[in-house]
Amino acid sequence: MLILNEQLIQSIYKIEDAIRDVENMLVAIHEGRVQNPHRTVLNVPERNGSVLYMPSSDGTSMAATKIVSIFPDNSSADLPTTQGAILLTELQTGRHISLLSASYLTRLRTGALSAISARHLASQTAKS
Repeated sequence: MLILNEQLIQSIYKIEDAIRDVENMLVAIHEGRVQNPHRTVLNVPERNGSVLYMPSSDGTSMAATKIVSIFPDNSSADLPTTQGAILLTELQTGRHISLLSASYLTRLRTGALSAISARHLASQTAKS
């Protein structure tokens, strides 16, 4: 299994890549080519936390499951309050092929969605 940490992902994947990929993903969702079921939430009330499981698939070759843990009280112990990972699964054999750190990718996705929204929804006469 290929493991990609935050630093490596930041060095090879940029906002331009994210904008292109997110726009392609939005088209695929609109065309019904993506399976994107509701996320599953595992609550951990005794630790004021939760773990979110968010699966998706292109339905043909790959599936991805993003796992995000949110533990706000971690800040008092100088630990991250939010952590995430993405597991990629190849659909021909079910083999898990890669584990990626998800924090940077999540930030890029958020920025990419904003850029795409501005491009398609902003008035043509808008000025910065």
